[in-house]
Amino acid sequence: MYLNRLKFLPEKLQDEIKAISRNQFHGFNYFISDDEVLNKLDMLDFSLDFERLCSQAMLGKPIEVDGIKINPITPLIWHTLWCCGSPITNQDLKHTTVADLDIFFYLLENGFDGDYEALKKNADLYCLATFNADQFPLLSKVLMTSIRIAFFPLTFIPSNVHLEGKKKVLFDADWLASITSIVHEETGLTADEIMKKPLCFCEYYFLQFLRKNGEKHIERQHEEEK
Repeated sequence: MYLNRLKFLPEKLQDEIKAISRNQFHGFNYFISDDEVLNKLDMLDFSLDFERLCSQAMLGKPIEVDGIKINPITPLIWHTLWCCGSPITNQDLKHTTVADLDIFFYLLENGFDGDYEALKKNADLYCLATFNADQFPLLSKVLMTSIRIAFFPLTFIPSNVHLEGKKKVLFDADWLASITSIVHEETGLTADEIMKKPLCFCEYYFLQFLRKNGEKHIERQHEEEK
């Protein structure tokens, strides 16, 4: 791979090549800051194709968007992104950098073992080594589609249902423990298994938890009901 070849060069030369490489792909910031692109993503229709992607993610299978295959977001990955201060957890594409994408896509492929320093080091230039130049304009759609799949089950909750902390969610260790506890109660899976399950899997079981605890109308919402 590209990065493996670099490590055999003198350190100073490696740094210069990396700097050139970053500049080569600085145009990605244009694609993720363009309002028209973001508006199209916001209006993405939940078609049967999208439903199939949700089904694949629920089963823990890779999803494919515009020819790019990625693994589903897990609770541990989302928590890790939040701990890294990633604007992705706020769905803030306009302030998302290539370095943020490196960490995001690296985590989807490799998971997280708890070492943040190693994560930053290993994820450096990951997108450059993994995707070609023609794929970079597609990464914003891949990113947002994976997020929509991860949180799609929450659209089944009517807006009038009161959830503690609904207005602002911190994806901290308490959030991770909370979702792990609920899914364990519903499935009997261990905490380690749950943290590495697709986030949409966990949230569908969160819906079951709400139903069992008396919340009504937990179902697919029509547009006018959202």
